[in-house]
Amino acid sequence: MTTEPHDLGEAAPAPENAPQNTPQNSGERFRAWGAKHPYKFGGSLFGAVLIFVIVLIIALTNWKGLIESTASHALGRRVAINGDWHVHLSFSPTLVADHVTIDNASDWQGSNPPGTMADIGELTFQIKIWPLFYGRADIPQIALAAPKFDFVRRVDGKANWVLTSDDSKPTRFPLIRSLTITDGVLNIADNKRKLVFAGSLNSHETRGDAQPFFIEGKGALNKEPFLLQMHGDSLLSVTPGEPYHFSAQMHAGQTSMEANGEVEQPFDFGVFNTTLKISGRDLANLYYFTGVAFPNTPVYNLSGQLHRDGQTYELKNLSGKVGNSDLSGTFAVDDATDRPNVTANLESKNLDFNDLGALLGGSRAGKIAPSTTPQTAPSPSAKDEIEKLAKQAVSGKKANVSSADRLLPDAPLQVQRVRDMDATVTYKADSVKAADNLPITEASLTLNLKDGVIVLDPLSLRLRQGKLAGNVKIDARPDIPAVELDMRLTDAKLDQFFPAKDGGEAQLVGSVLARAKLHGSGLSVHQVASVANGNVTLVVPHGEIRKAFAELLGINVANGLGLLWSGDQTKTDMRCAVADFHAVNGTLTADNILLDTDVVTATGGGDVNLKTESLNLSLEGHAKKFRILHLMAPITVTGTLAHPVVGVNAGKAVTQVGAAVALGAFLTPLAGILPFIDPGLASDPDCAALLAAATPKAEVSKSDNSARLAKTRQSR
Repeated sequence: MTTEPHDLGEAAPAPENAPQNTPQNSGERFRAWGAKHPYKFGGSLFGAVLIFVIVLIIALTNWKGLIESTASHALGRRVAINGDWHVHLSFSPTLVADHVTIDNASDWQGSNPPGTMADIGELTFQIKIWPLFYGRADIPQIALAAPKFDFVRRVDGKANWVLTSDDSKPTRFPLIRSLTITDGVLNIADNKRKLVFAGSLNSHETRGDAQPFFIEGKGALNKEPFLLQMHGDSLLSVTPGEPYHFSAQMHAGQTSMEANGEVEQPFDFGVFNTTLKISGRDLANLYYFTGVAFPNTPVYNLSGQLHRDGQTYELKNLSGKVGNSDLSGTFAVDDATDRPNVTANLESKNLDFNDLGALLGGSRAGKIAPSTTPQTAPSPSAKDEIEKLAKQAVSGKKANVSSADRLLPDAPLQVQRVRDMDATVTYKADSVKAADNLPITEASLTLNLKDGVIVLDPLSLRLRQGKLAGNVKIDARPDIPAVELDMRLTDAKLDQFFPAKDGGEAQLVGSVLARAKLHGSGLSVHQVASVANGNVTLVVPHGEIRKAFAELLGINVANGLGLLWSGDQTKTDMRCAVADFHAVNGTLTADNILLDTDVVTATGGGDVNLKTESLNLSLEGHAKKFRILHLMAPITVTGTLAHPVVGVNAGKAVTQVGAAVALGAFLTPLAGILPFIDPGLASDPDCAALLAAATPKAEVSKSDNSARLAKTRQSR
C-alpha cells in the first residue's frame, strides 16, 4: 500500500506578464501565496505550519478504513478491500485496489454474513472533489478488471442489486467519463420471473467511432443464447444538461429488440426516449424482461416510441403484426409499486381469427370444418367418402382423442403472473377474417385485471347477422382458478352458418337464439370444461329446412334420399327446434332435443363428455304422414367435438346408412353452434307449445334412446 499526498491542486495558467521564477510545485505556490497575503494567511510561517498539519493528518489517517466505511455507507452494504491498494491524492483522487468485495445487504437472507454480490479482481476509481461541494458527483474513471457479479431476486420480489430501501425510484448514475469492464462475469437468478442468466460482460471506448462507447453482455438466458450490445456517445464529452444518445440491440432466444434513443440527463435513466423495435415467437416471453404478463401469441413484429418518466413507461404509436393480424395503439405500464399497472388501448384493422388460437393455448381457434352438405348429386369420389364415413358410424368404434385432436385448449394460465399485476385493456378489431361458417365481422373486448381477478366485460363478436356477446370472469386468487362464463347469441340468422354454394339456395334459414351459462375451475380451457356446471341451450323459433333433410329424419329412404341426390331445393316449414343441455361435472346431458317440421317431429337425448370431448347423442324421427320404406332406427351422433360422426344405429343396414351420413353434413355444423343460447328467449308460441306437448315424449324418447345406446355399446 502507498499513499501519495502530493499534487493537492493543479497549477492555474500563468499570466503572460508573470515572472519566470514562479514556483512550480503546489507547496511552493502555497507558501508564496501566504507570504504575499499575510493579512489573510498569517504569513509564510502560518502557511508552513498548516501544510505540516495537513501532511501529518494524511500520514496518520487510516485511508483503507475510511474508504471502506465511506463506500459501505454509500452502497448500504459492506465493502471490503481484501488485497493491495494504492491512493493517489489530488483534487481528483484515484484509488486502485485488488480483490474488492461488495456484500449483500445485511437483511438479505437472514444469514451472517449474508453473502457476496460482487467480487472485483482490480478496481480503479477516480472522483473529482470540487463537484461534491455542489451536490453532484463527477467520476473521471471507473475500471473493473475480472469482476464477478451475482445478482439474485427472491420470490417475494426483493433484489440484492437494489442499493436503497426504496426500489421504486429509477436508477440515477453520476457522470462517468470513462467506464471499462474487462473479463466480467455476470450471473442473474430471478426467482420471481423464473429467469436464469449466466454470461460475460465487457465495455470499452474506442476513439474515432461515431458512438465510441461500447458495452456487451452475452451468455445464456434460460438456456437459450443471449446477446446484448449497446453503443453510446463518448463518455469523455458528456455534458450535464445535454442528452446522451445511445443505440442497443438484444437477442434472447427467438426474441429480438432494437432501440435508438437518448437519455435526457446523463446518466439519469429515469427519463429517456427511444424508438423500439421488437420481434419474437410469443409475446408471453416478454414477461422475463418486463414483469408484465402478456398473452400467448403467434409470431410478432412490433415497433413504437418508448418514453420513460420515473416509474411510468409509455409505448406510443405502436404498430406492427401479430401473426397475420395488424396491431396498433398505445401501451403504458406504471411500475411505481410492487404490482405493475398496465393500461392499453389496442386496435386491429384486420384480425385473422386463427391468431386467437395461441391466446387460448390451442391451434384450432376459428377453424370450424366447412359444411359438406351436398348441393347436387355427389361425385363418385364424394360417394366413396360418404360410404367410408357411414361404415365408421355403423361400426361404433370409440374415438381415441389425443391432445393434438382436442378442440378445447390445454395451455395453463400463468396464475402467479396474473396475481402480480393489474391491468385495464381495451381492444377492437374493425374486421375479422374467419371461416365461412364462422361469420364474424367485428370483435371487441374490455379487460380488467385487479388483485388476481380477470373480468372480460363486455366480450363481443359481431356477426354478419347477429351478435355473440357476454362476459367471462376468471378468479386466479385460488390455487385452481375459478371461471364463470355467460354468453348470448342474439339476432342471428341460420343461413350465414350454412351458406348456399354453387348458386343454390341455403339449406336452412331462420333466426337462432342461444345461451351458454357455465362455471368451473381449472388452469386451462380444457380443465375448466372438464368440470363445468351450468346450462347450454339453443332455440330456432322459426325457419325453413330443405325438405330432403326433414324426410330423412323420418327416415323415408325412398323419398328423402331421392330428393337429396337429385338436388331438390324444396323447403318445408320448421316450426321450432330446441336443444337444451344441463352440465354437471363436465358432462352435457340433453334434457330436450326437439325438431318440429311440417313432415316430421324428431326427439332425442344423450350426452357430451367435455373431458374426453366424446359425443353420445341420439335423435329419432316421428313422421307425420305414412311413408313407404320408413326406417325405424335412431340417428346417432358419436365421435368427438373436433370430429363428430353422424350415423344410424341400424345394425347391418349399411345400404341405407349413406343417407344418414349425408344428414350428418347438416347436423355437424349445427352441433358447432350448440354452445351459444339464451333459454329465456325460447318463449315463442310455437316453441312453447312444442315443448309442452313433447316433454312426455322426450322423457320416453330419452329412456328409449339410452336403452338403445346401452345395447349398442354392449354389442361393441
